Amino acid sequence: MTTMMSPQHLNLARSYIYRHGRLLERKRYEYHFSGGSREAVLEVLRGYQNEDGGFGNGLEMDMMCPGSTTGAAEIALLILDEIGCCEGEIIDRFEQWCVTKEGTLPGLPPDLEDYPHGPWWANDSGPDPHCMAIAGLLARWGRGTDAFFELVAAQFDSMEIPQIEIYQYTFYYYLKFVSGVPNQEKKLKKVCDQLPGFLEKAAPYHPLFFYLWWLVADEFDPETIRREAEKVVSDFEEDGGVKTPYAQLPWWRPVWTLDALIHLKRHGFLP
Repeated sequence: MTTMMSPQHLNLARSYIYRHGRLLERKRYEYHFSGGSREAVLEVLRGYQNEDGGFGNGLEMDMMCPGSTTGAAEIALLILDEIGCCEGEIIDRFEQWCVTKEGTLPGLPPDLEDYPHGPWWANDSGPDPHCMAIAGLLARWGRGTDAFFELVAAQFDSMEIPQIEIYQYTFYYYLKFVSGVPNQEKKLKKVCDQLPGFLEKAAPYHPLFFYLWWLVADEFDPETIRREAEKVVSDFEEDGGVKTPYAQLPWWRPVWTLDALIHLKRHGFLP
């Protein structure tokens, strides 16, 4: 194993996460780096889960409303995947939220506008691509209801593959893990063929070490992963946090810092 960060730099990153991150980031850090438990992460994550089984309450920090959202659900599932938890009450309850009582996919909650939120979340027109990512993650675990997958398929199976940009990871998750999509192999290849060029275009995001994209690392060879790891390490700054492309959204920086550390360790570049 090659350690890409010195103990001094790791301590700075840890201090940055503890000073600026939420309890959730602290417990995730402890799970990965200091013998913390999976249950401690789950206990904090349950605080973001609503009675309806969905997730909200600012888990997606650009939507601070209490109501459940697909954006928050996606983050919750990625954290559950990260800690290897794909069973239990937290997921059983979530599956029930994925289809409304009216038999539709969830939309934005009515309380969205009453709380701080990014203006990009206020547009509820058209299909919600986060449902594709949710479907992919549930399928990856062998979870999810037939009713949910049928609703997602009705919206997305006929979609054309776009030019892949930073927030179109949803296509990869859906095509990689959900079975039975028409022309699935061809569509997935069209996504994967774009990934090398995407890495260059999205360099400031460090996609292979960014929570929304880390599962795509399986599509790259070890040398590419090493090269991308060196780039993310070079973007750690003097205060211990990693540089992000969103200076106007500083609340995300401790999350990105933690994600970088987790995935550097996952690929064998940190102890």
